[in-house]
Amino acid sequence: MWIILGLLVVAYYLFAIIRIHQKVFDRAYFGTHIMMPLEEHQRIQPDLCIGSKDNPQDPFGWFFRAKNSPPGPNPTLVYFHGNRARIEEIAHRLSHACEMGFNIALPEYPGFGIAGFPTKERIVKKMLSFDRTLRKMPEVDQTKIVYMGRSLGGGVACATAAQSKPCALIAESTFTSIFDIVKKNLIPRFLLFTTDFDNTHFFKSTSIPCYILHGETDKTSPLWMAQKNHSLCKNSSLSSFDLDHAEMIRSPVMWEKVQQILADLFPNATVARRHNEKNA
Repeated sequence: MWIILGLLVVAYYLFAIIRIHQKVFDRAYFGTHIMMPLEEHQRIQPDLCIGSKDNPQDPFGWFFRAKNSPPGPNPTLVYFHGNRARIEEIAHRLSHACEMGFNIALPEYPGFGIAGFPTKERIVKKMLSFDRTLRKMPEVDQTKIVYMGRSLGGGVACATAAQSKPCALIAESTFTSIFDIVKKNLIPRFLLFTTDFDNTHFFKSTSIPCYILHGETDKTSPLWMAQKNHSLCKNSSLSSFDLDHAEMIRSPVMWEKVQQILADLFPNATVARRHNEKNA
């Protein structure tokens, strides 16, 4: 009987680990699931593709050059998407930053429509490689790279920023840790070695400005998680909105806040002047 009980416990944990991995990296498993249908005007193409989709060793992503800005290095916003998206589905939402004078970089995760299998370690390794490639580009001002991550992308942004040191980070709908989300399933933390993005470590130790944006009715990553991340970070601000997890990315109010953050970060840049003139 004890053998049967032990086998049942092992089977439960194996099933739970697989299901958690599927939920964390949703789009890698369910490739036909589209976060939201795209209209024709939302299907945009990048100015450049960085790396290779087919080589698991190479980073891959899209790059959009800043518009209406002087030639030469410009500030760059690196956007890390959530677990139910791919870069081609969210690129149109970043067009406002291009108009403000920012380059936009959209790195893709292994398994999300490109070669590779997603784990925390592999994703962070790819993102660091992407960051190094980005910093060598003549269009990019290395001192003005801002990370923005949504949901899972917030975890990716924090884990990458801990090593790459962007000048600022925007965390949208970002959790404290994967363990905090799944611990109700009675899973020991050491079994989450492929998925446990723990953002609390980053927020405790970082000195870069962090801007935390969160929905007040978020049930996926409850508001208390944003409040905890904010309380741990010595250089952060918290802005909450009357929105749920899915509504945040579609909200003009949230994106207006992002534009204001970018303008405040670089008050003497073209990006800030254009935004402030628009809102004068």
